[in-house]
Amino acid sequence: KQFKKIKVGLSPYGILVNRPKHKIYAACFEENKLSIIDTYDWKLKGEVPSGGGPYGVTQGRGRLILVTGNSEGTMSVIDPVNFKELKKIEVGIMPCGIEVSPGGEYIMVVCEGDKKLVCLSSADYSKLWERPLAGTPRGIVIVRRQK
Repeated sequence: KQFKKIKVGLSPYGILVNRPKHKIYAACFEENKLSIIDTYDWKLKGEVPSGGGPYGVTQGRGRLILVTGNSEGTMSVIDPVNFKELKKIEVGIMPCGIEVSPGGEYIMVVCEGDKKLVCLSSADYSKLWERPLAGTPRGIVIVRRQK
């Protein structure tokens, strides 16, 4: 059963649900924007330009949102409160999936075009290392190891 239908934009490839903040973030590929929905009233609260072809989206440090720009090879750092793109970092060809390590110190970006995994520092967004990947990599999931 459909609960609610909200227009966010064309081709929302990446979706992030932030339950504690009562927000949903949609990376709208064709419109080069991140749409922000408030789950208190289920209304679109704002849009932020986020580079060419936003694809993957995840929660960064603090309130920041990280979005891959698939068409331009970048990762955007978004302030969702002030609706601003704060920084854009080049990561590789056709970045798709993005995740933050469980401790929050690393950002992992999967680049489909040059088939690699890129690790960035969450502190200053510097590139720490790259590793080759096989096939057509698009997504990433980081699982916290249980003790």
